[in-house]
Order: sequence, then C-alpha cells, then structure tokens
Amino acid sequence: MSAYTDDESTYTDDESTYTDDESDQEIDLTVPKCPHARKRPSPKTYGQMITVVVGKGKRQRSFQVYEGLLTYWSSYFRAALSPAWKEANSNIIELPEDSAKVFEAFFHWLFTERLEREGTSLSSRLICKLYVFSDARGIPELGNAAIDLLFQKTASDWIFPAEDIGYIYRNTRSASGLRKFIQDDSVCIDWAESMEEGEKYPPAEFFADILARVSQGTLVIPSFERRPTDEEHIENLRKKLCEYHEHPDTSADTERSRSASVTESEE
Repeated sequence: MSAYTDDESTYTDDESTYTDDESDQEIDLTVPKCPHARKRPSPKTYGQMITVVVGKGKRQRSFQVYEGLLTYWSSYFRAALSPAWKEANSNIIELPEDSAKVFEAFFHWLFTERLEREGTSLSSRLICKLYVFSDARGIPELGNAAIDLLFQKTASDWIFPAEDIGYIYRNTRSASGLRKFIQDDSVCIDWAESMEEGEKYPPAEFFADILARVSQGTLVIPSFERRPTDEEHIENLRKKLCEYHEHPDTSADTERSRSASVTESEE
C-alpha cells in the first residue's frame, strides 16, 4: 500500500468489499462486531429536545437533539445537562470552538450509528476530527466508529492518510487508539516512494513511537522479502480493530438507563 490512491483498482458498489483487478480477489472490509458495544438507549429515555449551537459567525449552526441521547453517549453532555450547570436550565448548549460539519456527522451517528449518509463520503481528515471531538466530549463509541470508518476508507480507497498524521499527533493523547491504528497501518508503506512524490514527513514523534513499539516487541516491521501482501495487511488490521477501540465501563450507564426507563413507566 502506498500513500496514494491506486487508480488501477476497481471497487464494487458494496461498501463492505472491493475487488482488486490485479489479484481478482474480493477483500472483506466488514467491521467485526465489537463485543463491548453498548445497546442503543430506549426511545422512552430520550426526553426533551436540547438546542446545541455549534461554531461561530457564518459557520454557526443549531441542532435540535434529544437530551437522553446526548447524556447516554457523552460524559461531557451528561455533566453539562446536570442541575449544577446553567445549560440544564436554559436547554441550550454552546460549542463555539467546535466544527458544525463534525457535529453534523455526530448528529447523524446519534440516530443511525453510522457516520456517513447514503451517497456521501467523509474525508479522512474529517474522520480524524470526529475522533478528536469524541475524545474531547467523552463519546468513546463515536471514536470507535471513526476508527472503523477510517479503516474502511483507507482500505477501499487504497490510500494511507500520511497527510493526517501531523493533525492526529497534535490533537490526540499518546495512548490513543487512533495513533496506534496509524502506526500499525504504516508498516507496509513505502516511505521512500512517498517522499519522492512530495509527501511531507510525518512528525518525528510518530517515528519515535514506532521505534519504541518495535523495541518493546508490540510492533513488527516486516522485511522486504517477507512483507505481507496488501490483502493480508488489510485483513490483519480488520481483525485487530477492536484493539484500537476504547471500552469504557458501561455498568453505570446500564443502571442509569434502567432507572430512566422505570421513571418513564411510572409517569
């Protein structure tokens, strides 16, 4: 896999598979079901509508979102809508520093558990921004969905998002799953070819992390003679997707959802 799109490959309409003309092999891009994934909250717990104002100036947008959806998935919104915060009384939350495009994708995910609408495709940078948003707003399941979609996009488009590594490293924690995914995805990249084609070098911290993991034995860089095929590399990443996910303790959320359901039924 190189850092650029291979135009010689043709892809099927099924977003979970693609066919490479050279090998005539169909590659499975289906994301394995995460055993730690939470069930969607009951509509009985959705509650009232909350207005979320995102962005500044001409790029500002307002979204009407169910309070129960926000508080179920996000620790940030759970706190913001608690009685101790003024937002709980006004039913308006302002996020001036966030992107309306990012929130729009989050809004779609809240109701569908999908980041992309039918007929649309998110850029790798926007997917990375969704991951950063998920970390800042305490929405681990959204971050997990972003990693899964980034895997599908980079594998189906046959690209490596080298241009996004700098953004990832400026905006994520050292132990983030997104960093680990990018590190693992990079082991089959021909960096010499990328640099010759004018690709900017990723930050030094990225290569330092790779060297550290190699020395620790948690990352193996294959030799040229034993380098896996692109198909094998994609399949290896697909099987490891859950390792890049954040799996929060869901016991408190389960109890909170159960309590909300009881309250709703009592009313």
